[in-house]
Amino acid sequence: MHLQVVFHVDEPEKWGLLLRNLQNLLRSSDAAAAAIEVVANGPAVSFYKVGRTDAAEHLQSLSKAGVRFCACENALRGMKISPTELLPFVQTVPSGVLELIWCQNHGFAYLKP
Repeated sequence: MHLQVVFHVDEPEKWGLLLRNLQNLLRSSDAAAAAIEVVANGPAVSFYKVGRTDAAEHLQSLSKAGVRFCACENALRGMKISPTELLPFVQTVPSGVLELIWCQNHGFAYLKP
């Protein structure tokens, strides 16, 4: 079974739960070839800032394992965060909401901790 899942986080305090959910998923044998994306919008994009989180190494290891981390450009502008301030493996998307819609329209399961 090929799993496709998009995690949505818009509240900074939900990052810990999201990362635990993600780690549990990756431990599953069914997740070996999964397409996994994390879309952050709203205030949660600040978690991706260089020097902002103690979880940077953990996020990087998840990225190397194939997890795609995305930040909403609308939220970045609203929070006055430049894309150059983000961890290097984080990709930006024009709209987090549109990215979530695209993922769901392409068969991704939607999870929000």
